[in-house]
Amino acid sequence: GGRPMPITAPPQGVEIRNISPCRGRGVVATKDFKKGDILIKEKPLLAYQDSANVPLLLACGHCLRPLGCVELQMDILKGDCDPANLEAPSWKLPVQLPEESKAFSPEVLPCSMGCGAMYCGKTCRDEAKNDYHKFLCVGSLKTTEAPLYQFKMHALRNNLDLIFAGKVLVNIVARFLSQDPSIDFEKRAQVAKRPYMSFVKKKWWDIAVKPKHLLHLSNEQFRKMMVEQLTTSYTLLSQALKESKSWPTYTRYTANS
Repeated sequence: GGRPMPITAPPQGVEIRNISPCRGRGVVATKDFKKGDILIKEKPLLAYQDSANVPLLLACGHCLRPLGCVELQMDILKGDCDPANLEAPSWKLPVQLPEESKAFSPEVLPCSMGCGAMYCGKTCRDEAKNDYHKFLCVGSLKTTEAPLYQFKMHALRNNLDLIFAGKVLVNIVARFLSQDPSIDFEKRAQVAKRPYMSFVKKKWWDIAVKPKHLLHLSNEQFRKMMVEQLTTSYTLLSQALKESKSWPTYTRYTANS
């Protein structure tokens, strides 16, 4: 979350090049760097914890900072602590940890609506709420039949990347709604989409790489599966947004996109 720092010129020793038509631009080193050298420092538009990493690390749902302490993380890995019902570790490592251990956040703050999302503090929780979470939080839902709940369950069953795609969509909506309503609709829409316009714009099913467990599918079968998953996901999220307070704006926005 947050806003990217504008890069007016590449830092010394790197170039921004077009890597390929599929992958777009990338940063390429033009000289040797030492381990630990900082090339670029910026805040991401959105952060996303890889689905394979979720069971291995309890992280802030916004900035991905590790939560708690090393002992808590080890308890979770061993199955001695349930991430949904955190308890302070009853033991402590008998060694002094290196400086890197300070990356852990001593504070673990849950979503105020009780959806299960965890944050490293009030700043991240508030930023997440404003940037996307107010549209995606299931904490206040009254039924599991709600489109938003079904959207998340569909992603859990098929591909957690669909939740990140949903984050991008609702972040654009949030950026739109944060602007002065007296400004022309199309201008607000362009400003809302602008941070994402430099990324690859091809359809997901045309550029996605088959994961190992789906290598048995033909390219056409894989493409068809992706189209079905994304269509279902988009339909459910659209229904969820239509039921939210942003319904009039969202309807007009999607109709003009």
